[in-house]
Amino acid sequence: PIAKRDAQRRPDTKPSLNATDYAGAYEHPAYGSLAIRAGADGLALKYGKYETALKHHHFDVFAFEKTPGVWSVFQDETVAFRLSPERQVESLRLAGQDFKRVK
Repeated sequence: PIAKRDAQRRPDTKPSLNATDYAGAYEHPAYGSLAIRAGADGLALKYGKYETALKHHHFDVFAFEKTPGVWSVFQDETVAFRLSPERQVESLRLAGQDFKRVK
């Protein structure tokens, strides 16, 4: 799965927004909430007991850093941010589920 994900990567792209624009709280009606934090090293995700850095994959898509305990669960996943026509983050997609931005 990781090789398939990486084969679809578009090299030499940049995120549409600054890291701080992706930061915030996101919710899913069945899977609960998660948080995206922007720091000096880029983005990080906290979801329940899982916390890990995210690395830019392509465009507004980020992949999980290899983090013990997290890697086995999310190793081939990506976090894809969805923007409004006004270039505001509306939601993110993780593991086939859409999490709506709440703040």
